[in-house]
Amino acid sequence: MRLKARPARRSRPGRAGRRFRLLTRDLTGLNDAQPLLKTATFGDLCLPFGFWNLTTPASQEAYKRRLSRYPLDLQPRLGASVYGTPREASLGLVSQIRAFLKGSFAFLDLNVVDPTFPVHNLPPELIDSVTLTLTGEDERQRLAQILKFVERQAVYRGKGVAQIVAGVATANELEACRQGGVARVWGPAITAFLDKPVEQAEGQPLAGARAAA
Repeated sequence: MRLKARPARRSRPGRAGRRFRLLTRDLTGLNDAQPLLKTATFGDLCLPFGFWNLTTPASQEAYKRRLSRYPLDLQPRLGASVYGTPREASLGLVSQIRAFLKGSFAFLDLNVVDPTFPVHNLPPELIDSVTLTLTGEDERQRLAQILKFVERQAVYRGKGVAQIVAGVATANELEACRQGGVARVWGPAITAFLDKPVEQAEGQPLAGARAAA
C-alpha cells in the first residue's frame, strides 16, 4: 500500500517572510516621512506600524533605530497607527505596544477590519482611537460595516476612544460616517494620496476628536 506524502508545512516561513516585508515597508515609510515632517506645520501626523512586528524584539530594535532620528519636539503631534490588529488582541500585547511607543508618540491608534472589535475589553486611556478600514467591493457591505461600527459609539465614548473610518470610497460611505458621528475619515472619497503635507486644512486634530468622543 502506498501512502500519500503529507504536504510540507510552510506556514511559519510564510508568516515570517510576510512580517519581514511589512517591517521593511514600515521602516521605509519612517525614513520617507522624516524629511516631510519639517514641512507639516500643523495637525497630527500618523505613522503606520505592524501589530506583530511591534511585539518582536528584533523588529522593535529596528523601529528604535529609525525613531531615534525623530525630533522629540514633534512627539505631542505624532500618532502611531497599528495595522493588522487582531480582533482578540490581548491586553498584555496592546499594553506592551503602548509602552514601547509612548516615548515617541502621543497617540496610539489600532487599525482593525472588524467593525465589532471588542474595545470594551480594553481599559480607558490605553489607546486613543480605533480605525475601521473598510473591506470588500460591494458598497452595501461596506455601508453595513460602517453601521455596525457606529452602533458601538456609546461604548467608544465611555472609553474615551475616538472612532475613525479609513478607505472611504464613495459619497454614500462618507455620508454614513457623517450621520454616524464619526469625526475623522480618510480615503479616496476625501482625497487621493499626496506627495507632501497640505499647508492648511479644516477639521479638528485627533486630540479634539477624542475629547468629543
